[in-house]
Amino acid sequence: MARANGANATATASDGGKAKVVGANSSATASGDHNTATVTGSGSFASATDGNNNTATVTGSGSFANATNGNNNTATVFGDNSSALAANGDNNTATATRSNCSAIALGSNQTNIC
Repeated sequence: MARANGANATATASDGGKAKVVGANSSATASGDHNTATVTGSGSFASATDGNNNTATVTGSGSFANATNGNNNTATVFGDNSSALAANGDNNTATATRSNCSAIALGSNQTNIC
């Protein structure tokens, strides 16, 4: 299921993924069983792909969240001009809790919060 609401907003879902965008010039891509990508904000991108049960969420503008290459990865951004990457393994959590920060969790069972 894919839903986009906003000027130049794009949501792409396949293979059981769910993508939702609310905001201008933003996009979300979700591919794989129970993968979810959600963007609320302008000029942002969320991607949950290449695995299962991955979640990428952006609340803010000019930000990026990517949960990929594994299972049960979560990348979350709260703020502007920030990024979160949870990838290359399982059970990773990357959370950017403010503007202008970058959280990266790579491997398995890793957590990074900024």
